[in-house]
Amino acid sequence: TGLRNSWGLWSNSNLAQWFNKIGIHHPDDMSGIIIKSLYRELNGLSWGLDKQIAYYQTYWNKVKKQQEEEAQKDIERKQKRQSSMLNSIWTKTIAPEATLPKQPNFKDVWGLEPYDNGFIVTLKGWRKEYNPVWHDGVYFIDSKSRKLNPITLANCPVIHDVVVQNNSANWLCKGDKGWKLISTTPSHHTNSYTINIPENNEWLRLGKSKEGLLLISPDSIFEIKSGKPSLLYKSNSKNRQYPQFDSDRPRDEEEFFFAQRSAAQHQ
Repeated sequence: TGLRNSWGLWSNSNLAQWFNKIGIHHPDDMSGIIIKSLYRELNGLSWGLDKQIAYYQTYWNKVKKQQEEEAQKDIERKQKRQSSMLNSIWTKTIAPEATLPKQPNFKDVWGLEPYDNGFIVTLKGWRKEYNPVWHDGVYFIDSKSRKLNPITLANCPVIHDVVVQNNSANWLCKGDKGWKLISTTPSHHTNSYTINIPENNEWLRLGKSKEGLLLISPDSIFEIKSGKPSLLYKSNSKNRQYPQFDSDRPRDEEEFFFAQRSAAQHQ
């Protein structure tokens, strides 16, 4: 650290410029070469400057290649997301704001829906194992009290997802008899629909369309009107794997993209 600071290796000194000319650009590498060369000089050894330079250049070439590969993967991810949007475009960028109380350790807010003078809040923590319910809890926060209270819904043992549309909260539930969609309003008016779709899915999400709701499975997207689903999209692959986007996955494993919220605002 003393070499790097006092000899101007961070500030384009003459010594730093000399290193740049021989292909060494990072101050850490410069000080490393200086110390190693001094050690070799004191012990009657050859500096081996060419080998030292080649070592650092090989390292940074590898880093550059990894960065280029990651940049290409980012482009491919963006293309996958765009292809899943069903030709939709974002027309609004303004989101509601809320100040939330401190969350439990390892919990993050994954969903925030304005509803009944407050917000429906979905919390989720990071986990390494598969869980058919994508969240770890659904709560309501009153805009005045700012208290986070867990939500329970009659005839809905487990809330799998929730979206709010036209001040109506739509709750996706799964019970012993299959999937069910329950709609509530702040005045407590409630409608309930049984969802019948061909696939036997244990993992579904909700989205929004202009005229109704979207029901999203790992390989299909349905639009729901008056409780009845109609197929909008079906994956070409019959063997599409479930994308466990919240698990620790080897970096060289193929990445599968799940449309989930990206299918919202279907046009």
